[in-house]
Amino acid sequence: MALTAEQQRKCFLYTGHLQVNRTGVFVGGQPETTEATHILQTSLDNLTPNGETTVVAQLVILDALYAKLVTVDTRFQASKVGTIELNAKEWADRQTQWNFFRRQLAVTLDVQLDPVTAADTGGAGGSGPWREP
Repeated sequence: MALTAEQQRKCFLYTGHLQVNRTGVFVGGQPETTEATHILQTSLDNLTPNGETTVVAQLVILDALYAKLVTVDTRFQASKVGTIELNAKEWADRQTQWNFFRRQLAVTLDVQLDPVTAADTGGAGGSGPWREP
């Protein structure tokens, strides 16, 4: 059983890997696996049966956490509703949980979590992390 295209897409998304192919170097007819995108794809292509089962289980957890993250904006509208006070640390707590499970996926796939990209360095040839002007 191989991972579906959708499951592979989520692995790229949840581990913070590019979903573009920029490598123009081939060794023996195969793309050189020095680019993070190719390293992740190689891992996905060579998962053991146990690894596939583990990744599928991790994606179920990450899908649920992702859904909670993208809908948490309703909690940003108020800190107190009537006598109910909302958790001020909810966003940070959810981010901590999200990053823990993302790391577990990256470890299972033996890839770097959130590899540095051109977006982080201000574009191609950038000089460092992007910052607000």
